[in-house]
Amino acid sequence: MALKQKFFYYRDLIRFNWARSKFHYEPSGQPEDFAWSKVKHLVVLKVDGKLGDTEVMSHFYRNVLDLPHKPKLTVVCPDNLVPIYRDVLKVSAVYPISRKPKQPEIEAVCAQILAAGKVDLVLSTEPNYWPRDFIFNYCLKPDYIAGCDPRLKEINLFLFHPLNYDQPIALAFAAFLQRGGVEPSPIAYVPFITPESSAHVRANLELPEHDRYIGINPCGASERRRLTPAVVATITHMILAAHPQSRVLLLVARQEQEYLDAVLKQLSDEEQKLVGSRIQLLPEQCSVIDYCTYIDNLRGLITIDTAAVHLACASDVPQLSFYNDDPINYGRWAPVYSCDDPIGCSQSKRFEGCLDMREAPQEEIYRLSHEFVTKLMAYIAG
Repeated sequence: MALKQKFFYYRDLIRFNWARSKFHYEPSGQPEDFAWSKVKHLVVLKVDGKLGDTEVMSHFYRNVLDLPHKPKLTVVCPDNLVPIYRDVLKVSAVYPISRKPKQPEIEAVCAQILAAGKVDLVLSTEPNYWPRDFIFNYCLKPDYIAGCDPRLKEINLFLFHPLNYDQPIALAFAAFLQRGGVEPSPIAYVPFITPESSAHVRANLELPEHDRYIGINPCGASERRRLTPAVVATITHMILAAHPQSRVLLLVARQEQEYLDAVLKQLSDEEQKLVGSRIQLLPEQCSVIDYCTYIDNLRGLITIDTAAVHLACASDVPQLSFYNDDPINYGRWAPVYSCDDPIGCSQSKRFEGCLDMREAPQEEIYRLSHEFVTKLMAYIAG
């Protein structure tokens, strides 16, 4: 373990033990007695702000909100997810919080939550507990705590093991519903779009006149999970050459301007002239719902392993997704579709022996992309 890694490991361990000791709370509920019919108030902690996790859990949220006794669902999340929970999923109580909240901020949010009544269940979906999670539990004092950190006996409703669970996460939450006596609906994600975002995005893309956009989503949260600019430029050329009306949407946030500039420099002179017409970029100001809506309006998507995979699943957008060599991660996050598309809703490839997507075999990426685009264009034309 490198010196820097050791530092962060022991720092986090010290913080974990300190918070667990100072804010220890033991829930009273017995796992064998858990029933959704008894849950009147559920609090979900989504403080990490991950959009893909929220999409994967949308099936769970829909089933909870559809329970006959209408339990109160409260969500605590950063600002980026507030519109998703409030305007799309229609969660009545959404409390914004910073991504690294301190004790006073957590206590203030908990006081607001408790003003609406006792909390029966607190759910955290992160693989590791942080000091903030202990503080939330200590303040809210629920009967049940659901989570997936195997170090904690305080979790009386264990969801899945973060190191070896290799099934789609949506299945884990379906099993959680069944554990409490609820038979879930067939797994299908909720598209994170609104009528307003749909009209706005379709106007930006000049739809439906040019309804042949294929998206390329080359960037993940870390630099190791991204395609090289040269690969993105080659795939762009491949799409443009596939059909005179084909168009490309580069799903690269403007915060990644240096990366985007590197991609555009790899294009030919003629292709660079097409930026703004057959090659579209995300606008500088793109809300999270608008981002989801851009994906919803695609005819196909080529992407690496990131939230876009699940957003495409929700909107039944055919996709080709690339993964590095992590069988557990692939088992959890590979596409899960509910549609029956004639061309096959998804194709996915895990590159064995490749831990950095920038080192993935380019020829294999090109071959798979060409097959996908050819099949997609034939389907559109038919």
